[in-house]
Amino acid sequence: MKNREISHCLCVLGFVLFATTSVPGQRPETKRDSPDELRPQRILSIWGAAGQNGRTPAMRASYRRIFARMDADRDGRLSREEFIEKSTYLTKRVRTGILAASDNNRDDVVSESEYIENRFITDEAEDIIGRMDEDSSGRVSLQEFVGNSRIGDSQTARQIFRLLDTDKSGDLITPEYLRVWGAWARAGQGRPSTRGHDQNVEVLNLPNISSFERNPSNRFVVDLDWVRAGHPYKGTDANQPHTGAHIYFSVPDKPIPASDVEAFPAIYAVADGFVFRVDEYFKQREMFNRTLGKPVSNRRYGVTLAIALQESAAVNFHYSIEPMIDPEDSDFYKPFILVKRGQWVKKGDIIARMYMPPRAEFSRNTHIHFNLMDTGRRQFMAPTIFSERINAQFHAAWGSRGVDGGDRIPPCMGYRLSGPENAFGTGAKSTL
Repeated sequence: MKNREISHCLCVLGFVLFATTSVPGQRPETKRDSPDELRPQRILSIWGAAGQNGRTPAMRASYRRIFARMDADRDGRLSREEFIEKSTYLTKRVRTGILAASDNNRDDVVSESEYIENRFITDEAEDIIGRMDEDSSGRVSLQEFVGNSRIGDSQTARQIFRLLDTDKSGDLITPEYLRVWGAWARAGQGRPSTRGHDQNVEVLNLPNISSFERNPSNRFVVDLDWVRAGHPYKGTDANQPHTGAHIYFSVPDKPIPASDVEAFPAIYAVADGFVFRVDEYFKQREMFNRTLGKPVSNRRYGVTLAIALQESAAVNFHYSIEPMIDPEDSDFYKPFILVKRGQWVKKGDIIARMYMPPRAEFSRNTHIHFNLMDTGRRQFMAPTIFSERINAQFHAAWGSRGVDGGDRIPPCMGYRLSGPENAFGTGAKSTL
């Protein structure tokens, strides 16, 4: 292939990848090329990737036998325990990534058809890119890639490497390049036929969570002028652990009518991403209400925004919006939710409004509980994606709630975190 043709391929691919992440309010669309233009699969063809044409009956039969061996309970599905905990295929980290990539409908199990489709893609990727790992370190360096990628032009090879190196670490590990390869391999198969598969492709286009450590968000959940009190995420090592940070709101001088939705505090997308889930009327656990003098089960609403990846699984920013009442109407909160499931949003977009009950004694307890969650492991994590300036401004508004037992908590978004609660994978932290 001529270098000019490969470069043109990269330009088209770059446009496609940009289009999947830069249009707010809609899902990514693959650019419709005219017949004489190149699609992303052309890059795969440089390496001789067979794709659909490589799916032989013998391979399919082999994958079915492997699936059957792992399916211990013979229910036709692979659970996390079967696929990750009990399997010996590659490493646990890689198996976790493969499960996330295979689980097209996000039900946390892998069907036989999902497993077979993903095996065709991942085995070919590992065979082609894995062979570039000259020192068998489990990582493909830039030097190894440029020297063994079959691309004669080193500048073009470096450009392709940068597209695969999503965490910008300077080398490629299996879960990382499989995410990109999977997106490329599926790009020519037409628009996915199910929402689950559509979301699987969308997840692959998110940045690695480590990008927020280098470039933190400067957009807080709400305007800080509205914040009356709060506290950070309190980890499992805290005196009083709590798996979410809290924002409490200033009570308006006069009650705001529920019909005047735009008068209520705005809730913002803290980063680019897509809406993974919407809760319109979620029942909370029963608690004793001192004002009413009886136990009640309040109803909340919420938005879960997928903003990043961690080992091929989406990392979600979860907004639990809690007015601390039961409006006894399942449609009541709907006007306050301004996005829909699957919708792409940009950082700073208003995604919801914070309803505040007219009674001040209820309004004072109104709050937003927010945290990160890894959908691959269902692990709660501290929302440590914000700039130091935002952390300091939020800390200044905590008041008496910014304590852990008798200890005053310093400025942070995560306090006394265990290793799994640190989304950046840098271990336990006293503050982050």
